[in-house]
Amino acid sequence: MLPRLTSQQPIEGATHTPPCSCSRKHGVDATTIKGLPQLPAAAAALRPVVSALPQVRRRRKGVSRIRAAVPMDGRGGEPRQIGWAYVERAGGLCKGCFDDERSADGRSIVAWCSWWRLPGARGRATHPSAVVGRRQLRERSVGVGRPSLPGPGAVSSVLSLILQVAAHLAQRGVVNREPSANGAPVSNRLCKDLVSHDLPDRNPFRSLLPLTRAHPLLQHVVVAASAAHMSNLMGTRRCCSGRRGDAAAPSPGVEEASRRALGDALMAKHKALALMRGALQDIDSTGGDVILAACLFFINVELIESGKHGWKAHLEGAGRIMSLLQPAAAGNEALRDYMLSDCFIYFILGSAFMPAAALDTGPFFRSSQIPHVLERAAANSYLCCPPEILGILHAASQLSNASSDADSDDDVASAGLALFQRAQAFDVDGWAHDVRNMSYLQDAPVQSRIHAGSAHRLASCLYIHQAIPSLGAIKGHDEVAEALGRDILRHLSSIPDDDPNFKATTWPTFIAGAEARSRERREWVMDRLQRLVVSCPWGFLYTAMDTLQVIWSLGGQGKGGRSWVQTLKDPDLNFLIRCLDRFSILEDQEDDNGLVQFWPLLLEVLRQPVREPSQLIDVLETISNSLRGSSGAAGDYGTLRAVVQDENHAFFTHLWPKIVRLALRVPGQFPSGHIPVLKPGGRLRLSRIQAGCLVVHQFLRTLTAPSWRDELFDFGIWYDSSQRHPQAVEMYLVALFTYLDQLEEEEAAEEGAVEYSLHSFGQTEMPPPQSWDGVPLAPAKVVNLDQYSTEQQELGAQGPGGAVVVSANKDIGFGPSATQEELHVGNCPEACPAVLLTPTLADDQVLVIQGARPMLRIEGQRRQISWSILDADARRGGRMLFMDALEIDEADGGEGLPDLEPHNLDREIKKAYTAFAAWRSPDNSAVWAGLWGCGAFNGDPAVKMTLLWMAASLAGKELRILCDPSHGDFPVQFGEFVERLPGTGSVRDLRARLDGIPPTARRLETMRWLLDG
Repeated sequence: MLPRLTSQQPIEGATHTPPCSCSRKHGVDATTIKGLPQLPAAAAALRPVVSALPQVRRRRKGVSRIRAAVPMDGRGGEPRQIGWAYVERAGGLCKGCFDDERSADGRSIVAWCSWWRLPGARGRATHPSAVVGRRQLRERSVGVGRPSLPGPGAVSSVLSLILQVAAHLAQRGVVNREPSANGAPVSNRLCKDLVSHDLPDRNPFRSLLPLTRAHPLLQHVVVAASAAHMSNLMGTRRCCSGRRGDAAAPSPGVEEASRRALGDALMAKHKALALMRGALQDIDSTGGDVILAACLFFINVELIESGKHGWKAHLEGAGRIMSLLQPAAAGNEALRDYMLSDCFIYFILGSAFMPAAALDTGPFFRSSQIPHVLERAAANSYLCCPPEILGILHAASQLSNASSDADSDDDVASAGLALFQRAQAFDVDGWAHDVRNMSYLQDAPVQSRIHAGSAHRLASCLYIHQAIPSLGAIKGHDEVAEALGRDILRHLSSIPDDDPNFKATTWPTFIAGAEARSRERREWVMDRLQRLVVSCPWGFLYTAMDTLQVIWSLGGQGKGGRSWVQTLKDPDLNFLIRCLDRFSILEDQEDDNGLVQFWPLLLEVLRQPVREPSQLIDVLETISNSLRGSSGAAGDYGTLRAVVQDENHAFFTHLWPKIVRLALRVPGQFPSGHIPVLKPGGRLRLSRIQAGCLVVHQFLRTLTAPSWRDELFDFGIWYDSSQRHPQAVEMYLVALFTYLDQLEEEEAAEEGAVEYSLHSFGQTEMPPPQSWDGVPLAPAKVVNLDQYSTEQQELGAQGPGGAVVVSANKDIGFGPSATQEELHVGNCPEACPAVLLTPTLADDQVLVIQGARPMLRIEGQRRQISWSILDADARRGGRMLFMDALEIDEADGGEGLPDLEPHNLDREIKKAYTAFAAWRSPDNSAVWAGLWGCGAFNGDPAVKMTLLWMAASLAGKELRILCDPSHGDFPVQFGEFVERLPGTGSVRDLRARLDGIPPTARRLETMRWLLDG
């Protein structure tokens, strides 16, 4: 069960609290585990399939705070104190760092993830900004080289490493070396959770262990899952022995062992993420099955930790890998079947509580494949749910996402009832007895299998009943729901805790709990989930319990009387969820799970003195670990540290106090406790102070992710020392600090506001094609620049009625590189909150931001950029247009050029017109645009610019096409094309020119046809 905890972007106010990531209280220290194999430094630049993971820092009373990075010289010796962290200088691996890496001036810049290495140098790296002052950051031209990736680790096999970890813990008297109830080898214990019946020669996941000898990626990801599982297992026993009143007190070393196992898990996961990047660059060499197994175990790691963060990215990545798989090699068929089955199960259960746009499955998880894929591993699947029921569940979740109108509601209701009847009629007894056809499952407990299957069947019926809005009007709806919930509990009660199928009942338990109305039923469900944690110590069970508390706090109904399923799917919902007080900051306010309200916790954290970079990072780490369980994309904070140091004392004496004051103004600025999500036609106008409050919370990373994105919603991506484009992120931090420096805190002192508006095609009626003969061409001009510049986003360059096109992506926002969109948004901190407001753009939607002030003048793009800070009077924000272009490289264009397909031409004209007609302006107002959609999306420049000219003419705007020397002959040729058209030309003439290009024309050949037309 993968419940979605947050959808609308919450502002953490006095009563609005983010989710916790687990209920355990662990810490990570920097003590060397002697005798373990040395792990090399890890890479941080990962593909989208890999979600970033830095380390977790936690503190309980009596446990030292540990810095993200601690220098070591790699030689033996006595422990030494560095700041407030103790490290054993031994030959083994230190959890505080991977390597001893020093900058050119001798200052230590050790990082968890350090891969900017000098050519030919081993074990040394130079931080790109370690010795650069802010004056140098303000005006310079830089280039970026490509880093090299360290080679694979030296661990011989995952099993040997796991056993060494267990042996190390046994030496401390924590766990036994021999398999036992107290300390079985963690790989064995984890493998049991992945199947229904763990038989020595029939558990395909055990066949992964031999593969780890040849694949370090698998070594580390299995170690990460196993160590996290061990940490949970020991932490759960400690928690339950105290909470349930067991006679035997937990061993004094159990908490320490659990904490150390968590540290091992984080280190291994971090290394595995880095290795995944290299594997994705050479899939054929690594092997699709190996990468798919790694993706699956990354999902498992996330579910073991909490089930709230990176599993979606890994699942989407697994889908892409599945589409590339070749037929399974002889002997690996069973493993392949189980991996595919688990991926599909995660997809079905995960999408059950998500809006359609929240999970990008592409063509990889097809409904038609579900029965075939699931059937091959159904007999021993850990879920113990009939494949047909899972297929019905997926169909119901798709129906629940259908748009509602009077004509379609009846059809949806009919389809929902048909699914309900199919689920009711399913023969669970026959399915359960089929398992006896497997010779190795002759002794499987059929009776509990019947109860587990029946619970899933009834839970699916209840889900259908509550997920499809149009079924709510059916007579007797509530009585049916009550009966279904009662029957689910009856079947669950028949499966004892020691039954192999007990662990398979999480999802029906959650569904029954969500439907529970009485106190007795809710207590029964909570008790069962706590017992499930003991049986299967995966962190997502804590997330399930948190989600049930939210549902119950809403009285079982969401906004407008909607069902709890519809509420969970609502992208506008703001859950009021508590977080884990990992550092015992508010110990007197903790509940039994260590949870506190986030706002009082944040108040206390922000009261801490911050007078130097280490104290700043300590505050940011405390916030991030409280909300996420790790520092996430912020990594080692190396880049942030360097830029803050370049500010000298100004950051701590001026900027930091202002950041704190603005952060604490959020409840007054947003009394509703949330940021409204933009709807089509919607408009949000924020005062400068409101925008500033959001910006500082993006800096502090106190916000939870909106439902449509897992990353790139706060500034943590700019903090780590390992960056693809270090100078770009330093530049964005300079822009951020310049903005904060000039931001007035008094409302009366600030003029203007920032406006974010989402426009859909049709809000302003476009002249129909049959009238285009009468629409004259607006003036168009090619503007040749010496190099790319952000000058056009400044109001002084645009003019009061102008605009600049800054984006060709449907997911708008900032980033860690120097693309056109990243430059424009990162340069305007007031534009950055748009990622919190704007869902993924639909084909007929555009976003317009007006009034966001630029801080810098940036010249160049991508690998060659330079910048200077604007004078105060030049920092006036114009209008920015976010209009995603068609991804031509993925478009289905048949035999010809996809740009010229009529439906693609129409789509792009409508998209551009929607943007250009989004505001009224005086005569001669201009839209400034680069070669929109012609870079990564591979659009044809001549076609695209002609379409923009048509759209500008239809919207009554002039067009300015921005070109630089990198565009070759195109500026001259298109300028000639503009001059050749007669002054009496019309929009219809341009469309006729495009229609006259033969479909066999290739990209970049179209300009010749337009000139000759």
